Amino acid sequence: MQAPHMGIKWVVGNGRKIRFWKDQWLGNTSLAILFSPLYVINEQQGKTISDIWNGEELQSDEVFLSV
Repeated sequence: MQAPHMGIKWVVGNGRKIRFWKDQWLGNTSLAILFSPLYVINEQQGKTISDIWNGEELQSDEVFLSV
């Protein structure tokens, strides 16, 4: 995922206090609501943005689910 190249921009500071799935940091609703089927099966529900995203790409291949 290359958000900056898609014209998406947001300011989240260091991302340590913003929960990736539960907080409204991208748009008007949380990612947990927008992508509820993924949220339900993933094992990273409590992670912050800084745990998952480095500003350019996902930090882990296991963000969505561990199989």
